[in-house]
This record gives sequence, C-alpha cells and structure tokens, in this order.
Amino acid sequence: MPIDNNHAEETLKLPIRGRKLSYFFKTPKGAEVASINLTVIMTCVRADVNPRDYLLAVLRHSDAVAENPENWMPWNYHQQLERIKSSEKSDIAA
Repeated sequence: MPIDNNHAEETLKLPIRGRKLSYFFKTPKGAEVASINLTVIMTCVRADVNPRDYLLAVLRHSDAVAENPENWMPWNYHQQLERIKSSEKSDIAA
C-alpha cells in the first residue's frame, strides 16, 4: 500500500480547477459544455488515447457514432476506424 495519496490528489486537481473556472462562464450551459469536454478529455487520458485524435475521429464519423455510440468509446474506437478503412479498401478494389 502506498504511503502517500499523490495519485488521488492528482486525479482530483483537474475537476477542482474546472469547478473554479466555471464561475467565470457567461451561462450555466457554457459551464456544462466545458465540464463535458473535461470529462471526455480526462477519459481519453485515462485510457491512454490522444484526446485530439479521438475527438477528430468522433466528429468525422458522427453518423456512425450516432448509430452505435458504444462502439466509439475512447478505449475501442480504433477498432471502428479499422473496420471503416478495411471496408473502404474493399470498395476501392471492387
């Protein structure tokens, strides 16, 4: 058992900072959007996924994400990208 709780404190630092920053948003909706973005980014970080790459993939394939969102989580979206690439290759070959 570790003697310190640095990991727990590090994990709590970003949400606390986000809460403090939310006081300066113009609307409650703006604060909500920022909180959602922070959650998605931190989920990517925890899953060892580049948040920028993940968000770009989700935006580029928004129709597929809307159909099956469970297949586009940060920890498994690479599988969907591979399926799309392989289907594009087979369409080109045909």
